[in-house]
Amino acid sequence: MAVTIKQMAKELGLSPASISLALRGKPRMSPETIRRVQELAKKLDYVQSNIGRALQSRQSRLIGYLLPGVTRTFYNEILQGAGEETAAHGYGLLVGWVNPGDEHVEHQVNLMLEKDIDGLIISESNHLLDPYLPRFTRRNKPVIFCSSIAPKKYIEVITDNFYGGFLAVETLAEFGHRHVLGCTELPDRFKGNRAAARQYGLRLSRYHRIEDAVAILMKYRDITAVAAYSDHQALDIIYQLRQSGRRVPEDISVIGFNDGPMAARPEFQLTTIAQQRLELGRTAVRCLIGMIHTPDHHPVSQYLKPKLILRNTVQKRS
Repeated sequence: MAVTIKQMAKELGLSPASISLALRGKPRMSPETIRRVQELAKKLDYVQSNIGRALQSRQSRLIGYLLPGVTRTFYNEILQGAGEETAAHGYGLLVGWVNPGDEHVEHQVNLMLEKDIDGLIISESNHLLDPYLPRFTRRNKPVIFCSSIAPKKYIEVITDNFYGGFLAVETLAEFGHRHVLGCTELPDRFKGNRAAARQYGLRLSRYHRIEDAVAILMKYRDITAVAAYSDHQALDIIYQLRQSGRRVPEDISVIGFNDGPMAARPEFQLTTIAQQRLELGRTAVRCLIGMIHTPDHHPVSQYLKPKLILRNTVQKRS
């Protein structure tokens, strides 16, 4: 059975109010009383009730985070950054999973509301949660989107995809490539591809599916470089090109996007555009806590610039 403040008060001959003040280290209590109370609390494994604290402060000190999963995705590092930042601010992180076709989406939303979270972070690109957003705003619980494009009137913390797309094609142009293949899966990133192509005077072709990319590269031999949608996609393209007798980077240079753990492995050494995954999670939490503490404050979306990681899959054209 859980230990209560009343039990501790009886054992030490103090009032419950004095026990509560001593547990919080309030200066109005003597150092000796604080020491005795805190030693007993440790001995009895006392844990303060979050329900009681929430009733007093009208805050649960919990942040909710809904995302599609962390296995084999870059969300694991975003979640790590969010967890570190919530702990640093004295909050807890309540995590739930949401995926397309998942019948438990509404249950996850209800759980967040039942636990009376102070605010919600969403990393989910299929807009599954859009119909539920008014339930949070009606209860004055701020919502922020992390590494996902937010609906209108909501804040997002994401990678600057336009800049990342520009940086990828700019790098290929500086290595002497004159005809590059870019991916249209993320419109802002492809707009960055196009802007760099115009600035450096090179041709830009497009693909949407990985199967299309390999077919285009095999057909049009004047395309000498690919700006892939992701590291995984880049590695798949490299594998299929090599299976077809094309060399990387001697025949075709390939640049990825993300800089996940596979990119740096010695058998791949993939040149890529690195997202600030830990910082995405940390920044989202900092923005959300600011919204929790200052409800009248209206923050702006944050766009974190990625950076080039140069390895062995991009080569200068002679």
